[in-house]
Amino acid sequence: MSNDQIRMQQIEADALSRLPSQSQPGLEQTNNKDAQTITDPSPNPTRMEKLRANTKIGKDFLVVHITRHVGPGVLASIAYFDPGNWSVDLQAGSQYGYKLLSVVLLAGLGAILLQTMAARLGCVTGRDLAQHCRLLLHSRPKHKLWFRRALLYPMYVMCEVGIIATDLAELLGSAIGLSLLIPAIPLWAGVLITSIDVIFVLAMAPTSSGRPVRAFEWLLMTLVFIVFVVFIILIRKIDPYWPDVFNGYLPSKTIFQPGALYTSIGILGATVMPHALFLGSSLATLDRVSRPPAIIETLPVDEQKRTYTFWQQFGRAKRALFWVQRSPANRSPIMNNGSLPIEAATGLQVPDTAETEELNRPASRPSQGSSRVAAQASDVNLNHEENKVEPQTHAQAGPGRQNNTLDFIKAHLSHAIIDIVMSLLGFAVSINSAILILGAAAFYYGGDGQVLDAGLFDAHDLIRDKIGRPAAFLFALALLCSGQSASITATLAGQIVSEGFIEWRISPLARRTITRLIGLVPSMIVAVSVGRQGIDTLLVASQVALSIVLPFVIFPLVYLASSDAVMSVPTPDGGTKSYKNHWITMSFGYLLFIIVVLANSYVIVTLAMGDE
Repeated sequence: MSNDQIRMQQIEADALSRLPSQSQPGLEQTNNKDAQTITDPSPNPTRMEKLRANTKIGKDFLVVHITRHVGPGVLASIAYFDPGNWSVDLQAGSQYGYKLLSVVLLAGLGAILLQTMAARLGCVTGRDLAQHCRLLLHSRPKHKLWFRRALLYPMYVMCEVGIIATDLAELLGSAIGLSLLIPAIPLWAGVLITSIDVIFVLAMAPTSSGRPVRAFEWLLMTLVFIVFVVFIILIRKIDPYWPDVFNGYLPSKTIFQPGALYTSIGILGATVMPHALFLGSSLATLDRVSRPPAIIETLPVDEQKRTYTFWQQFGRAKRALFWVQRSPANRSPIMNNGSLPIEAATGLQVPDTAETEELNRPASRPSQGSSRVAAQASDVNLNHEENKVEPQTHAQAGPGRQNNTLDFIKAHLSHAIIDIVMSLLGFAVSINSAILILGAAAFYYGGDGQVLDAGLFDAHDLIRDKIGRPAAFLFALALLCSGQSASITATLAGQIVSEGFIEWRISPLARRTITRLIGLVPSMIVAVSVGRQGIDTLLVASQVALSIVLPFVIFPLVYLASSDAVMSVPTPDGGTKSYKNHWITMSFGYLLFIIVVLANSYVIVTLAMGDE
């Protein structure tokens, strides 16, 4: 044995002798632990392995989000840069430069707050805002019927007024865009031509959670992307002075000037759209994870090959295009499971009386395949007997009783909020800011001093003269795309409002015809009697009208989204989990409500005194 080995043994012996006797088991235990650690087949992951695992989780989340959940936020954001916004933002930029950019930013943040509340309400409860308003105001048996109707119907009328004002802006904006693209088309002809948007609603409206709704969403997202790219090009061409632009996002005392305050209220009404809250809450009820059942393939062969005469097909098409009917209380244009009636969800028409009798034939005398057809029809008829129990009030429903499952909420809520925030910040706030920057750079800073109140026609003419005809063409194209996409979403929101409040379902063609005729009369009168300047004034006035309607939508939304009775869901352990607003979020919601009410009061008093 060498001297080094002897010396090491002495050192180990001295060390062991200094330890107390009771520490020996501990030493043995430590050695056992070390041995267990060495022989453990699953050692702790390294930092690089953790990073790779987190990257994979994030990648999977992103893929699922893009393929299944992107869409509702973009659809909701369309309402925030419709032609009414164009007119108001151009007026703000041409009169006050970049000073009102702070209003655009604050209004956009307020829109994000309210839109996420609407999505949370729809995702958690499976009902849209209009249905909740009926439960809140009308479904109270202890009160007289006239009292309940006195609460419900005025609010419904206000919401319909807001949708009509929205459609008025879309009508004028689309017609102006078309007439600017093709100068030979007069304005009244442009109004008639742009009404063709209802065809897209009938063909591609969101009727299920499968391909139809995705195709519809991708169509509108394409229009939004066109508008976004056009404004990137226009801002690059106009080349504003960017330090002044960024200073415009800081609050300025210019906001409190009488004319600027009126315009700021118009920006608020144009940015925070009431119908977008109804639409967003309904889109949030869609099931984007589960695959819809294949209905058509399971139908019997004789039903698949059934033929109809020409007049039968004509009658069925007519009923599909133009209909008004009473709906059950739990029905919605976009249902809890993301479906519509059988003719919309499957492409099949509603059976005639004879067909219905065949489906409902008693089981004692079944025909070939009738039981299978009846089963499939009961699955897709959207009455969904298992979900048809309608609570009379929120209080009687009990915490979480009528709401979606916890798994559904976990699979959808985070994606919905991310989609809304990214869409509103990326598209709505950016496009509104670009419109105001364009108006300020072209008129307030770069004009000849003669134009003080710029409209859509003025902006197009100035862009054509200073930048060129291609840029003016892009401006008109973006205006047309904006008007058409916003008009489609307004039609969908109108269906949601009418069915949720008064339980009446109406076809898109009927609703488009009614609202467009109501908006056509004042717009044509103004166009003929006053001209271009009158149309721009009417556009701004429509946005102020929307701001007046807004408090009637904000208050019930904040109240419902902050209620435990509404926003609680059952948990597997028998308890409940609340998804209501945090008290800070609730406070900001009520603060926004108070600001809108005070601003509207100022406008009403100012107009009553005869001031412009």
